[in-house]
Amino acid sequence: MFSFPFALSVLLLALFITWVSTLFAFVFQCALCWQARLLPERGALLREFHCGLITAAQSDAPRSMEGPPQSKREHLRRLVAAKQEWNEPMSADTKARGFKGWHERGYLPHCDKPGLVQFITFRLFDSMPAGRRGEWEHLLSINSRSDAPRSGAAGNASRSGAQSIALREQRIKLEEYLDRGLGECFLRDPPIAALTESAMLHHHGQRFQLLAWIIMPNHVHALLEVGSAPLSKIVQNWKSIVAVEANKLSGRTGRFWQPEYWDRFMRDEEQKRKALHYIENNPVKAKLCRIPEEWPFGSARFRDRQTQELKLPP
Repeated sequence: MFSFPFALSVLLLALFITWVSTLFAFVFQCALCWQARLLPERGALLREFHCGLITAAQSDAPRSMEGPPQSKREHLRRLVAAKQEWNEPMSADTKARGFKGWHERGYLPHCDKPGLVQFITFRLFDSMPAGRRGEWEHLLSINSRSDAPRSGAAGNASRSGAQSIALREQRIKLEEYLDRGLGECFLRDPPIAALTESAMLHHHGQRFQLLAWIIMPNHVHALLEVGSAPLSKIVQNWKSIVAVEANKLSGRTGRFWQPEYWDRFMRDEEQKRKALHYIENNPVKAKLCRIPEEWPFGSARFRDRQTQELKLPP
């Protein structure tokens, strides 16, 4: 037989469980009634919220979420479009003067804005002779190793890094090839080299600031800060003047320069310093002189050794 205290404890426990169950059922019913009353309003709010999210997602979706580019040209266009979005838009006046900002000329992204410091290279039309195409053709396609389309952010980052390394390798090898001095090397002729240097300095301090330059036998390097004129017009002006006068001096007609030019803007002072050093030491590297100052058609001979500033004759 159970004792009286034990029976009382069992009874109280049963009553407590019954009370808790009743309370839970009551609360649950109240919640159902409250939800039933607010369901239409809640549904409308949810519909508005989700529609807003969908609209925002459709309008603000990053380009990286699009399908992978199907060609190198499509990849280039997307890259330029993204750079245009990330950068401050140019003013109407800047555009009217011919500046293009971020753009592409079919193979690489380019940036042309007032105030940029640009490292440029332009070369004679036969500096990479057709008869020796087998020697240099592969140099122009070095960066194709990284051109296989990849999807996703990781793929884009990997592609960008690989392409940057490949382009750097390509640039170095092309510069080394130019330094071999192939072709007719019309710029080796002192009157033509002097003409080229004079044309480049003509608008110095007005449309641009020429920071460094070198006239090599078959190509030209220059480092300049762009001013009121777009880079494309500056280079076009140089090349057109020199081509006409140089053909007269050499008694020839026809092409003088390769139509395109290479350009890269300097992102910081260190990059600018390295570019300047490379330009002025180019003839030394090509074993054409012992020290930069000895080369007769370059900026090193005008550079003050203490201040490193250019001191051009009046």
